[in-house]
Amino acid sequence: MRKIRKVYKLQYKRLIVLLGLVVMMLVGVIAGGVFIANQMTPEEKKPVAVYTKHTALRNEERQTAAQITDQYFPNGKKPPEPKVPIKTDRKIIALTFDDGPGNNSTQRILDSLEKHNVKATFFVLGSKVEQNPDMLKQIHDEGHEIGNHSYNHPDLTKLTHEEMMSQITNTNQLIKDNTGETPKYLRPPYGAFTPDIELSSGMTVILWNVDSNDWRLRDGPKTKDFVLQHLQPQSVILFHDIYESSADTVEHLIPALKEQGYEFVTMSEYLEIMGLD
Repeated sequence: MRKIRKVYKLQYKRLIVLLGLVVMMLVGVIAGGVFIANQMTPEEKKPVAVYTKHTALRNEERQTAAQITDQYFPNGKKPPEPKVPIKTDRKIIALTFDDGPGNNSTQRILDSLEKHNVKATFFVLGSKVEQNPDMLKQIHDEGHEIGNHSYNHPDLTKLTHEEMMSQITNTNQLIKDNTGETPKYLRPPYGAFTPDIELSSGMTVILWNVDSNDWRLRDGPKTKDFVLQHLQPQSVILFHDIYESSADTVEHLIPALKEQGYEFVTMSEYLEIMGLD
């Protein structure tokens, strides 16, 4: 009986040791996987303020010029040399508004802009133009610039070439039908685009270098503080004129920026000042 107990005790100790080794191996595998995953996670890229025609090519940090040319111009067509921004000491702000034209929120923003004698740039959706044609006409008649933000806000890079072009050309036509002018500037939804989108559209792609985060914060004072903390000497600020909180922000942000010596410009003026027109 004592021998049987000794055998069971020995087998139990061996089982405990074996289980310990298995646990240690699992911990090692999990830790190694986390380390490898961290090493493979790509470095986050900061948004670039302005991609003018063809200049997206110089912002592909991880690719050589030859690789970019082979990828996007496989038939031997060479892209033009990118333009380089001019260094300037001028403190300029381009206020830009996406996803409209809205209703009350857009009207409030227009009222604030008129009150402070500021011109801005509105990147509109074709679907919203169909819903609010009179608001689009008001934006145009009050001297603001109008750009294309697609028809219904898809990721253009995930569409076929025909679908992508339909999003752009249909919206351009709607803008022209209501204002008499065809827009020159394209802001792709989510800032996602390829050189093919820029070349095929024949438009100047405009991004931003200050995201107001109004879409996330949904609070006028908080959004204002966020913008003031992230300003750059030459800022292109992204707002959305479909939120009432964004109208609250603009109403109080413009005087604060003027006190800091900033001048407000449209995108055309911004590009001219920066030598990118």
